[in-house]
Amino acid sequence: MATTDLLALAEAFATRAAEQAYPDGEVTVTMVPLDARLTLDACDEVRFDPTGDRVAGRIAIRARCAGPASWGIFLTAMVDVVVPVVTLARPVPRGSVLQAADLTTTRQNLGQIRDGYVVDTADVAGMVAKTTLRADAVLYQRQLAAPRLVTRGEPVTVAARHGHVQVTTQAIALSDGVYGEQVQVRNPRSERVVTGWVTGPGQVSTRP
Repeated sequence: MATTDLLALAEAFATRAAEQAYPDGEVTVTMVPLDARLTLDACDEVRFDPTGDRVAGRIAIRARCAGPASWGIFLTAMVDVVVPVVTLARPVPRGSVLQAADLTTTRQNLGQIRDGYVVDTADVAGMVAKTTLRADAVLYQRQLAAPRLVTRGEPVTVAARHGHVQVTTQAIALSDGVYGEQVQVRNPRSERVVTGWVTGPGQVSTRP
């Protein structure tokens, strides 16, 4: 089997995989050439298997003959997938809450950026920058933290449900908390300390 034919089949395999994973992406596949001295026995059916989860960037593909010959070989492909990802429209200082005006989308080659990028601005607006973010840079989830909704020492409203009746009381937060996080609060009148879950700005519920 000619190595050029094998590379063409592998290129088609890698292209299909990338297009299925990123239907809105622009996919370009370049196969790394094989040694010109390599010879492969004739093969009626070649099967391809990826060697990892990635379908963009530099990937390895295992090709094997299903008959009548019996051989296997690893191929390397450079897969460019260009898709829109979230980037910074302007610099954002550390500790700032991201606003819609801070964010935009630009088309990026996934083979040239790291995992953990963001694809929807709505998913990160309102999050807090854990580090200073540069204008035009790709935004990554690890650079963001959930906003603090409850602050230690500040008053909160505690909601407790008894059957179909909901009762609210005022308390003092004993720790900081983000949405869904458990915090302890103290009733300033009874001095009773209870555990609740943060449900909103200054809001705690005794049920998750």
